[in-house]
Amino acid sequence: MNNPFEGFDANSIVQKYRFSSNSKALQVFLNSVLPYFILLASAFYLSEYSYLYVLALALPTHWFHARMFIIMHDCGHRSFLQSRRANDWAGHLCAFFYLIPFL
Repeated sequence: MNNPFEGFDANSIVQKYRFSSNSKALQVFLNSVLPYFILLASAFYLSEYSYLYVLALALPTHWFHARMFIIMHDCGHRSFLQSRRANDWAGHLCAFFYLIPFL
């Protein structure tokens, strides 16, 4: 039987993801936190008119909330940003919205 992974070099594929990038991390952080707050504020504002609007915004709001958890998790492994202190600050900020301690 032939090996389908013969000649496959995983190291060459994952090499570009080996080190963190502050510019990419900032972009991911802002692309997660800003839409989360915009959707949250929109849902709060639209709740005066109909709860169907809030329900419609609940799923996309949750997606960005889940992205904040992923960022918090990566900060816990000290792999999101290059600086340990910056990882701690970003992790604490994201953990605040989950009401869990970031240690």
